[in-house]
Amino acid sequence: MSRKVLGIDIRDNTLTAVLVQTGLRGNRLEAWERVSLPEVLSDSESRKDMDQAFSTVFSGMNLAGASCVVSLPGASVSYRNMRLPFKGAKKIRQIMPFELEPELPFSVDELVFDFHEIKNQDGYEGTEFIAVAAEREQIAEILSLLSSHRIEPEIITAGGFPMALCLGKFFDLPETCAFLDIDIQYCTLFLILSKEVRLVRSFTVDDTPENRNTDLFTQVRRTLLSIEGQGALSDVQPEVIFGAGPGVTLCMESGNPSEASEKMLGIPFRVVNMLEDAAEKVSRSFEADPSATEAGHAFAGALMETEGVACPNFRTGPFAPMRRWEEHKNALVKIVIALIFIVLLYSINILVENYSREKKIANLEQQMAAVFKSTFPNEELGNDPLARMRAAIEEKQETTLFPDANRQSILVIDILDEMSRKTGGHLDVELMRLVIDTDHFMITGNTDTFNSVDEIQGKIESSSLFQKVEIMNTGRSGPKIQFKLKVTFK
Repeated sequence: MSRKVLGIDIRDNTLTAVLVQTGLRGNRLEAWERVSLPEVLSDSESRKDMDQAFSTVFSGMNLAGASCVVSLPGASVSYRNMRLPFKGAKKIRQIMPFELEPELPFSVDELVFDFHEIKNQDGYEGTEFIAVAAEREQIAEILSLLSSHRIEPEIITAGGFPMALCLGKFFDLPETCAFLDIDIQYCTLFLILSKEVRLVRSFTVDDTPENRNTDLFTQVRRTLLSIEGQGALSDVQPEVIFGAGPGVTLCMESGNPSEASEKMLGIPFRVVNMLEDAAEKVSRSFEADPSATEAGHAFAGALMETEGVACPNFRTGPFAPMRRWEEHKNALVKIVIALIFIVLLYSINILVENYSREKKIANLEQQMAAVFKSTFPNEELGNDPLARMRAAIEEKQETTLFPDANRQSILVIDILDEMSRKTGGHLDVELMRLVIDTDHFMITGNTDTFNSVDEIQGKIESSSLFQKVEIMNTGRSGPKIQFKLKVTFK
């Protein structure tokens, strides 16, 4: 899914922004801009100038729906290497301010904290990390300024950290190296071991051309000497030092920083051009501009976000971001429309099924009514044909074969036995069918002559069980005489 990421790098005297488009084909650098900044943000006039600077860098960019990553000036952030005997980011964020409080020149209530976890190299079972802290007031000021431009950054991190992380993530580095984030009057040293940032230290540097390189690498040497005896970092000696930032130009004007590094530290120095060196990660949408190297830190912030590289983030606690509607609006609208469409289809399906079911029920009721009428022509159907039919059947089942008291003991077997005795003997008779009703029964059979039919009638009438015998029909069927008698019970 395509999305846009805005990288903003705030420095002592400059503001840089880049817009990166990311999608299936990779990352694409859409635009970048760099302007000068006032030195103090808290002053009302400086705030006005800062707001104007943001307006300038954003003027040529389409920022609708863009995520945002902001890097603070290096001088605004403090660092400490720490260890705690437990794991869990939430617990670490709760305990970390109290562990740092004795070493801080400010109250912990005036600062915002986060940390960068270090993979343990010496088997430590707890958590080793780099704690970072920045002033709440400055975070609030930046959020307020960006809010006026309808931008809410997801990440606010320490200046230089994105580039150090990108170096470790995407570049072929030696086992041990260092990265210098060089500003005009401030510098931050990132020590990288096995492509992982293990230590961060900041210091001021002389901004005069004649002393610039000497003072810079003197501070680097002091920093490296200060970490001797600190566990796994005690014997660390960088194989190369990488450098980038607005202050690199001043270093070049002061002489050759590579020669100064080799002379004072015995370590080669190399200037990093993130846009050129990370060419496989980005394609430009405009022709190359030599000054685009100054957008490297802002681009590193955007690249870090697009590639999912974790970094310290000051948007915690009171500054924790809320989910932005604009970022996910289109996707949410599509989801809602799809859900409405699905619910509509489901409802239509239910209506069709109900209609079909009701039609089947109506057909069944008509069939039941027809069966009822054909079975019980003299009965009223009522509102419930099934219940009425069941009741009628039960009534018929309850009616005995001989409802009168004097016939309750006569069974079908008794009738057959009586017929057999009366028509037996010399008579040639074959009984074919017997149909019994409540007060009479019909019997159909064959005999040899019409006289035999009369004799059968007389013999049956002589029975004590029967009251009357009527010859309903007689006729010849081949050599036999077929007859049908109606016998009425007494």
